[in-house]
Amino acid sequence: MKKFFKKAAVPVLTALIFTAGLIILGRMVTPVGEGEYFRADVEKITAGKESVDVLFLGSSRIFRSFVPEVYEEKLAVGNCLVAGSSGQRVEESYLMLKDLNDDVKPKTVVLGVQWNTFQTAEEDVLRMEHTLKLYDRLSLGGKAGYLVRNIGTDVFPQLFYLYRYRFDFTFENIMQNISDRRDLKKNGYIPDTTQVNTYHGKGFIYANRNLDDGNIAIDSRWKNRFDKAEIDPVRLGYLDKLCDYCKENGIRLILVSPPVSMMSIYNIDNFQGAIDFYTEYAKEKGIAYHNLNYVRDREEIFPDRLMYDGWHFSGEGAYKLSSVYGEILKKYMDGEDVSGYFYKDIDELKQNVNRVVALRAEGVSDGSSIKLHITSLQNDDASVLYCVEIARNGGKDYEMLIDWTDDPDQTIPVLSDNEKIRIKAALSPDDENAAWQVYDIDRLLNGEEGEVVF
Repeated sequence: MKKFFKKAAVPVLTALIFTAGLIILGRMVTPVGEGEYFRADVEKITAGKESVDVLFLGSSRIFRSFVPEVYEEKLAVGNCLVAGSSGQRVEESYLMLKDLNDDVKPKTVVLGVQWNTFQTAEEDVLRMEHTLKLYDRLSLGGKAGYLVRNIGTDVFPQLFYLYRYRFDFTFENIMQNISDRRDLKKNGYIPDTTQVNTYHGKGFIYANRNLDDGNIAIDSRWKNRFDKAEIDPVRLGYLDKLCDYCKENGIRLILVSPPVSMMSIYNIDNFQGAIDFYTEYAKEKGIAYHNLNYVRDREEIFPDRLMYDGWHFSGEGAYKLSSVYGEILKKYMDGEDVSGYFYKDIDELKQNVNRVVALRAEGVSDGSSIKLHITSLQNDDASVLYCVEIARNGGKDYEMLIDWTDDPDQTIPVLSDNEKIRIKAALSPDDENAAWQVYDIDRLLNGEEGEVVF
């Protein structure tokens, strides 16, 4: 019998050594990323035998919008943690919650939901990338479980770091990764804040970029309509599971819709239908739902210049939002009625919008001229004027090409490659809140969004 165990131990030990070697090599070839910063923050909390008072879950609008340190101050609590990841679906939020609950025992979970969270999924070209960003934030046990769940799927090989980064397997990259990790540990995982998107602690990603007021283009990439009939029952079932899990583990659950730009709200057909759906769902489950898109006076509080793009806040905007919602959340947790902080519906919101919120232009050239068609978003009863200007002095100045008119269809001369035009849409010629976009000839003729101007 002893001989048998000795013989069996050799291949088992060999397999373990081989596996350990692959894991070490995989780590050496893996660059430092957001997931590594996040796990370091979780480990700090667990090492101090602390818990998480508020855990934020959801997609990129969660990790770009909620600043843990602001909520810790506003709520007078010890730890807030943002466990969001790009494109995080509810089934993945459920998995993340179960993984973190083993270590940090969150008292309250704030789950981000948006208008299309439960819509039947269209093809997502970034699905693999989004899945891997979630995987990188899981504990070792969570990663092992995720590996088992994904056996036989397309994503399975990518869960092995040595395979995922096989094309980066060079001596220079490995030495750089080792150096980066050594420096991170030495400086206490303080991130490089010079990047456009920077990990700023406890899961929050700071976007170091702000749009200008009025410079948000109409987004035409997606199917922008909420339809209750298109809700995916499987995905919705995971929200039910998440609700049940919170109830079984004594965790308070709050659904929240982080705000998007006014362009996005106006551009989504039946946006109110999504809000009604979440309101009814929360009522049925006996939980709270806070729709931050309808925060009162949001036009003054959250102008376009606090946005990173049409869907996400800049870092500056995230601090402002967290300050506002931190106060609302504190009052809610203290048992106060916070309904007065929100517009009752989209109609009441729109009554407080007095501008064109976005525009988009397309052009068709016949060789001698360009026919323009301008689309704009505003209240149904608004009268809109348009003008077209041409850039001078390298874009420092603009000269009127077509004066203000209510006709969205105009004809302009063909532009040369280095010429640019600025198109405006406003409620009057002297309206300081005009929507605008800058186009060169390629963007105009290809139907692309205008340039993002900072």
